[in-house]
Amino acid sequence: MVFRFLAFSFVMLTLTVRVPAQERQTVCFFGDSITEGWIDGERRPAEAYPSLVDSMLRSADLDVRLVVAARGGETTEDALSRFENDVRNEHPHVVVFAFGSNDSYVWGKSPAPRVSLARFRYNCRVMFEALSRSKIRVVVLPPPPVLESRFYRYTDSLLYVPYGGAARLRDRYAETLADLASDFPCANILDLATLLLAGDTALGFDGLHPSAIGHRIIARAVSIAVRTALEQPCSEEVALEGIRMYPLPYNRQVYSVSSISFPVIRAGTHVLRIFDTTGRLVRTFEYAVNTTGAFSVLWNGSDENGTNVAPGAYILTVSAPQGSTRPFPIIVL
Repeated sequence: MVFRFLAFSFVMLTLTVRVPAQERQTVCFFGDSITEGWIDGERRPAEAYPSLVDSMLRSADLDVRLVVAARGGETTEDALSRFENDVRNEHPHVVVFAFGSNDSYVWGKSPAPRVSLARFRYNCRVMFEALSRSKIRVVVLPPPPVLESRFYRYTDSLLYVPYGGAARLRDRYAETLADLASDFPCANILDLATLLLAGDTALGFDGLHPSAIGHRIIARAVSIAVRTALEQPCSEEVALEGIRMYPLPYNRQVYSVSSISFPVIRAGTHVLRIFDTTGRLVRTFEYAVNTTGAFSVLWNGSDENGTNVAPGAYILTVSAPQGSTRPFPIIVL
């Protein structure tokens, strides 16, 4: 495994660096309670790594608008549901992606991780693919390491025995993120285990959330990664072979959303339409796309009224400034 180094409320904070408006780039911090700034049981956003990164970038006189979109207690299932509004609509140049701790948390009447490893991988892939196809760089923060001697004071250690312990389970989610990030040239992952386990002062009383010291350690690494990402924009070449859909067939009993991508040859308004086999229009998505390459849309299998479409065959088309794509058949299960 090669690492490319470069829980419970809501906050959305925008911080602006004093720079010429026409040159401003946007960095979006997308995460859970750690990104939100929960330190030793209190929400302290001023001491959290996004605020510290903001200060570091200001001191470097960088032209950046920072958006922090964080919700404590969230898994990647929750993140996927707000990805379009809280991330894509901000038109970021770089996204700092920080999820996994809540996904791997074991609970329930039949104890299991809140989000299975396979589902976690799928959720992250959908979001990474959408960002990559929009040529947005991603700095990935895996879940912090677990200090079991503290973590088990508040959680039944027996719940984690089938998974080799809480620390090993966390590592599996981090390894999944690292493996997934390697598939996307525009994504880089930080090695939090090495950073935060250098000393036990980097983790808080619960053995999971970083302490104020831990946030400072994370901030230094993230600021370097963000600066590098801003200086080396994503130049991934995207093949313009037409409409693509993942997964296909789209089984709504297994996957909450599908990702539909299409080529953008010329900036302007692009309209994705979904028809049934009788030619009836089922759903329309309209976007003003400002960059060339490719663009992705998330679809949950519903029609214009929010009702799930019937299982069967459907046809996708995209109307764009340069013309229309060929009809693309899909199957919904």
